[in-house]
Amino acid sequence: METNPEQTIASNFVHLHVHSEYSLMDGAIRIADLVKKAKKMNHTAIALTDHGNMFGAIEFYGKCKDYGIKPIVGTEIYFEGVTHPKRLVEEGFTSVRPADAYHLVLLAKSVKGYHSLCRIVSAPYSDPRQAVPTVRHTVLKAHVEDLIALSSCLRGEFAALPELLTTLSGDPIAALQSPGEDVRFVVEALNDHVAEMKATFGAENYFIELMDNNLSAQKRMLPILFAAAKHYGLQVVASADSHYLNPDDQEAHAVLTAIKNDLKMTDIRNRIKTSEFHVFEDHEFQKRFAEYPEALANQKVVADACQLEFKFGEYFLPRFTLKSGESEPDALRRLSKEGLSDRLVYLKKLYGKTLDDAKEAEYWSRLEYEVEVIISMGFPGYFLIVQDFINWAKDNDIPVGPGRGSGAGSVVAYALKITDIDPLRFNLIFERFLNPERISMPDFDVDFCQEKRDQVIRYVTDKYTPENVAQITTFGKMKAKAALRDVGRVLQIGYGKVDRIAKLIPNELDIKLQDALDKEPRILEEAKKDDNIQKMLDLALKIEGMSRHTSVHAAGVVIADGGMHNLVPFGHDGPPQKA
Repeated sequence: METNPEQTIASNFVHLHVHSEYSLMDGAIRIADLVKKAKKMNHTAIALTDHGNMFGAIEFYGKCKDYGIKPIVGTEIYFEGVTHPKRLVEEGFTSVRPADAYHLVLLAKSVKGYHSLCRIVSAPYSDPRQAVPTVRHTVLKAHVEDLIALSSCLRGEFAALPELLTTLSGDPIAALQSPGEDVRFVVEALNDHVAEMKATFGAENYFIELMDNNLSAQKRMLPILFAAAKHYGLQVVASADSHYLNPDDQEAHAVLTAIKNDLKMTDIRNRIKTSEFHVFEDHEFQKRFAEYPEALANQKVVADACQLEFKFGEYFLPRFTLKSGESEPDALRRLSKEGLSDRLVYLKKLYGKTLDDAKEAEYWSRLEYEVEVIISMGFPGYFLIVQDFINWAKDNDIPVGPGRGSGAGSVVAYALKITDIDPLRFNLIFERFLNPERISMPDFDVDFCQEKRDQVIRYVTDKYTPENVAQITTFGKMKAKAALRDVGRVLQIGYGKVDRIAKLIPNELDIKLQDALDKEPRILEEAKKDDNIQKMLDLALKIEGMSRHTSVHAAGVVIADGGMHNLVPFGHDGPPQKA
């Protein structure tokens, strides 16, 4: 781990508004790099607040713990607002920043707060009609336990309304204090917003963000937002709204957003010249917010209020439907014995006289030992669940593989027909699968017919209800050739030239761009002759490997108890949902 030898005293500055690569095609920070930089700056805490999702929450939490930094898990939601932006238009006001939704940053103070975040983030994904996953005001009010809210950027409701006031009044603060008819609707909308935020979160848990990313609009609004916060008795806090790690990553981030929005470098060049959305150093915070010391001090106030601690190793398995009065351990014993009896009938025909009484006793002894280990480790329900959907598939003429991996070493799995491999015949070791001295979740590798796999998923979803079943979200990455072609398009390098360079990359699965440069010297030779190609390579190297989009894992299914939204954020992509 990296430390800064010139700075040994813990910093009081905290980044509370940060976007990683999981703010898809908008954030350009890799989580590992973010935490390393926080450690190097001697920061004791840092937040992750990706747009409308919590994809990186657990990765971020684990990496922070590795480096001895407090993780503050959060998100920047899209929020319909107390007064929806469209209402302003209906009332005849031309919004300064037209939008389908406002922004609002939410931070978890505890595990309860994390659960609140899960419910809030999950809710809008059930409505595919929305342009962005927008949280309804009613949903926000229903799930605010142990949360801190920050007002967000100029796209937040608290900032957007005063900014609109500046177009209507030469003195927006005076207008707040004594509104005329021409601004009354806007002032009342702001009054309603503040009243709702105080009622929802509590005044002590709602902070007005002050930002200075070297944008003229922000600089103009800083004193106005500060004065407005004072007018309403709200606290202020300084943030950086970081979207990339270091100042020299600015152009790579701009290219990433240009790829997302189908823009060219000529469209974004002016913004690149002025904006600064990197992870600020302490001296930058100090310089930018010198006039607002309380906004800096409140960074630590917010961080100190966030005390999220996850407890890993707990399992949330659904209850398996049993005969009246039968426990899961008793059901496992019964079904295992019945299953082994059936297997032995077959094995006696297969092995003949070699399966004598002594050999049969080995099967029963091994079965008894495994059953008691499984029960003592708390996994009888897991075996019952797995055998149920596998046997349902077999009973419904859906081809199922014989079993792969260490699970094939279990006689119980063989007896329950989870696997079709006799572990004693092949001297397979049960402890490679489950070991009482190393408790971890069992893992069966099960193969279903590709054409009928959806039927099995549907059976599981129906049995345990859609609220408790989800498929796993996967992330499409910026691969070497695609990154090169996308960057070339943004830089407006001719298609023929980009295509020629891209085709020099060796056709190897998941090859990295740097490996391609090492293996194919002609790429660098072309770069030496053309500065545009060199720039294309430099930028492609920076964005390569970043998350580009989400999709649904082909086979990974999660089954839980108590509602998936109470455990992890999920999004609907047709039943079942994805988590």
